[in-house]
Amino acid sequence: MQLIEGINCIYGPSATGKTNLCLFEASRSKGKVIFIDTENTFSADRIKDFNKDANLDNIYLIKADSFEKQAKIIRELELIKNVNLVIIDSLTKFYRKEFQEKNNPNLLEQFKLLRNLYKTKGCKVLITSQVYTNMEGKNLPVGGKLIHNFSKQLISLSHEKERIFEIIKPNEKKHVFCIETPIIRFL
Repeated sequence: MQLIEGINCIYGPSATGKTNLCLFEASRSKGKVIFIDTENTFSADRIKDFNKDANLDNIYLIKADSFEKQAKIIRELELIKNVNLVIIDSLTKFYRKEFQEKNNPNLLEQFKLLRNLYKTKGCKVLITSQVYTNMEGKNLPVGGKLIHNFSKQLISLSHEKERIFEIIKPNEKKHVFCIETPIIRFL
């Protein structure tokens, strides 16, 4: 997987590999990584499985337990310096909950801040999104058009008989992949 400049979004059902891809990217980063964990799935051991030479001192874990806290953390990211990668696993967990409770959460503000972050700081952004199934039975990212419009790269993960990694945007490509320690292998 190759992250591109801007916001990269991975979405898919549970257990398709979203968090593993985030941990894999954190393990490969040569600079500072901010990892915002809303799913309680961060694993330093898994990062070391992917890359025994990964410098865990360069990976800063921040846990968010509400949409408001997530928004505050994202607003404060503009204060950071020399960060290569910001990972948010998952950007849409609390958004979905707030939306279902009819609280009208402002995900647009968070996307604008993340876009400004890569434009002004030059760091890449990797987010994950939960999914919903539309009337045609297709899995789509929670956040819909916001996810599609703000993401420079949009990646769909699925698994039935095998794991499928599909680049939806910018150029459609489909790969079968396998998560093995210490690598993620595309078949």
